[in-house]
Amino acid sequence: MPWDDDDKGKFQNDLINQRLTWLGTFEGLLFVANHYAEHPYLLPLVGFVIAVSVSAGTHSANQKLTELDAQAYKGPLNLLMPGTAIPIVIAVAWVLIFLENFKWFMSLLKCFK
Repeated sequence: MPWDDDDKGKFQNDLINQRLTWLGTFEGLLFVANHYAEHPYLLPLVGFVIAVSVSAGTHSANQKLTELDAQAYKGPLNLLMPGTAIPIVIAVAWVLIFLENFKWFMSLLKCFK
């Protein structure tokens, strides 16, 4: 049975949903683990890579939805959709955490000079 455009759009939306669910699960665990981390740089880097990976996947699915003319919002409002905004916001949060940990590390080094 061939897929029509509605089935293809539903499939792409299902992929976005799965990717965001994985992102929420992994990032939630990493944010908690980061509080207890002995290596302050490892978890932010892993969290950033996961967020960028999910962002790339959801971007691909959103491009396909645009080709199928199945986007819920067209134009700039599409940037605020969860499949677009959430991975980017989480990636930025990990960068800020990494930089904050680096600042803490540098102040620790100054104490030993």
